Amino acid sequence: MGGFVYVSDWQGNVAHVYDAETLEDVVEISGVTTHTVVFNTGRRHEQLGH
Repeated sequence: MGGFVYVSDWQGNVAHVYDAETLEDVVEISGVTTHTVVFNTGRRHEQLGH
């Protein structure tokens, strides 16, 4: 399983990163735009376009 939880705040242009086990704030990344993404390690070996 992953070690981090990523939460995007589009109105504040901030991405928050939390520890997945403790939910402690690890880092706040500010000044980012279009920062929504899906992380899925199970599909890592899949070819693009699927």
